[in-house]
Amino acid sequence: MLRRDSFAHNTLLMSSATVWGIVIQFAFAPILSAIYPPEVYGQFSIYAVLLAVGATVMSLGFSRALLLPRDNAELAPLLRVAFVLTVMVGLLFTVLFAVAGPSIGAWLGLEGMDLWLRLAGLFAAISAIEMLVASWGLQQRAYRVLSKLSIPTNLGAKLFNVGYGLGIAPSVGGLILTNTLVSAARSVLVVRMALRDTLPMVFKRLGRVKFRAALTAYRDYPLYMVWSLLLSQASNYIPALLFPFFLDGTREIGLFAYAVMLLELPTRVLGNGLSNVFMQEGNLDWEHERERLRAKTYRMFRYLMGLSALTVAVVYLLAPPLFGAVFGKEWHDAGRVSAILVSSYGIRYISTPLMGVFLMARRESLQLAMQGLLFGLRGLGILIPGFAGWGFTGMLIGFGVANLIAHAVLALTAFYLLGTRMREVTLWCLAFCAFGGLLMAVAA
Repeated sequence: MLRRDSFAHNTLLMSSATVWGIVIQFAFAPILSAIYPPEVYGQFSIYAVLLAVGATVMSLGFSRALLLPRDNAELAPLLRVAFVLTVMVGLLFTVLFAVAGPSIGAWLGLEGMDLWLRLAGLFAAISAIEMLVASWGLQQRAYRVLSKLSIPTNLGAKLFNVGYGLGIAPSVGGLILTNTLVSAARSVLVVRMALRDTLPMVFKRLGRVKFRAALTAYRDYPLYMVWSLLLSQASNYIPALLFPFFLDGTREIGLFAYAVMLLELPTRVLGNGLSNVFMQEGNLDWEHERERLRAKTYRMFRYLMGLSALTVAVVYLLAPPLFGAVFGKEWHDAGRVSAILVSSYGIRYISTPLMGVFLMARRESLQLAMQGLLFGLRGLGILIPGFAGWGFTGMLIGFGVANLIAHAVLALTAFYLLGTRMREVTLWCLAFCAFGGLLMAVAA
């Protein structure tokens, strides 16, 4: 971990940025929960679906492709293609939401948010640009810069949230504006601090032949990867899409959203930092150091399995009493939501970094199939209890069980592509699923 530029050092560097984000998140959580009621977080969680899905479509999967070039000569045409196409699609979405935003919002139950809905296309475009810039920074191995930006951007976001809620109104607008301003600020700062020397590559014109050649070389990303990422986003937000059909109001959606926001914090520490470094480093090992990659991946899997089980146990025991005590009485039920779902998010900590194996193997179509499985199982996990009348708790359990099954299958498929350790990984996944199912049954 101390050796500069080692896999462990870079992972620790990227994860430390997220740790600071978590510290700030927890420090401000009691304040924000006292200012913004559950209904507002419910509205924002639904609105976030529009932003996430829109940004994913606009980026056309190139946010993942930008991690693959091994040098700037290969990166330059891909950057040009990625930014040109993202801006073009972003303009189309900006016009679409400016015209039809309120109608789309009415279908999702977002009443009284016409202005924000008309701006959703523009805000999603800003998020899409941030996705490209972040991947570009990772490709350039700007881990230290990305880490340094974590504290000021996260702290600024929370202070803005508090100021808007106290000074203007405790409405969904404060959460929406914060999300967009942070995305824009991160993009500008990363470019200024880490990418200034390579910035001319974005604006350098390519001839039609080179443009088409770059697009052809990475055609699987708009063809497959964008749909894989879209399914991933949709499956993450599927509760916000389906709960409104079975619940009255947005309170329970807000409780779910707040619980998940905290449950996903370890994913951001263990998953995102590790995922990005694993993808960048592993892509270099795939061609010439396959055995080394196999050993590294299995070590990472065992480390995450143990750490995830410990995290799940701690959250399961502490979340129910702490939510009401720290965040206020009206948030008490969010603690029970956390206890039910924590194991299903724990397995996500394990499988998220393994998604990089699909890209290393250039099996984008298989990754699309995996995301389709995840989306389908999560949808059924909510729809079956919903139509059966099992209520909010039943839908939570269905969603949690679907998560456990789908992410176990994803981990097994990744090791199948690597051609190693299938028996050991199967036993570990079965044990974790049994452990998670037991915790859900007791919490319910």
